[in-house]
Amino acid sequence: MGIGKHEEFLAVTRPTFERYAALHGYELRVPEADPAPDRSHKQWAKVAFINQLLPTCDFLLWIDCDAAIIDCSTDIADALPRRRFLGIVEHRYAGQRIPNTGVMAVRSGRSARRFFGEMWNHTQYLETRWHDNAAALEMLGYEFETETEPVYCQPGNPTRWLRRTHFLGNEWNSLPHDPALTPRIVHVTGAFPFEERMQRLCGALLAT
Repeated sequence: MGIGKHEEFLAVTRPTFERYAALHGYELRVPEADPAPDRSHKQWAKVAFINQLLPTCDFLLWIDCDAAIIDCSTDIADALPRRRFLGIVEHRYAGQRIPNTGVMAVRSGRSARRFFGEMWNHTQYLETRWHDNAAALEMLGYEFETETEPVYCQPGNPTRWLRRTHFLGNEWNSLPHDPALTPRIVHVTGAFPFEERMQRLCGALLAT
């Protein structure tokens, strides 16, 4: 999904999604309209779109538009154990442990629908720095403070959602702050200015 200026990211990364979908039998879905027009911060449109898609599929792979697939050889579905409905990467850097929702492997079903339905209702994070990611952190039982510098995030009390979540290797969501040795998906988040994000994405694609 690319809304507003993020359309420029999607123009760069969409061809990598198309190749991956064709190779592994996915149907690529990109919304033609904003799935959450009533929410000003478009991170929440991601949650709305996922809630629309889950009843229509068996498995869903979400990738933010500022992430590019640079190694299409492996299907992420094979990395998600059968008893887990959610696969995400927990990044470890600067003494922090931070799950990131920029790449999510989701086994559709009752647990997934309840999880993302509950995430949508965490409206206390509508105007905060990490939006849907903050909602996910709370649901997974993490203790965090996103409005400070540096941010703070550490595991807290495990929740029922955490027990059904599998942490993928960081090659599936390789960040500049936590780079994988052999990345499959390179993700350049809003921690960097727009032009630098674009340069880093294009550089990662040119290197493959």
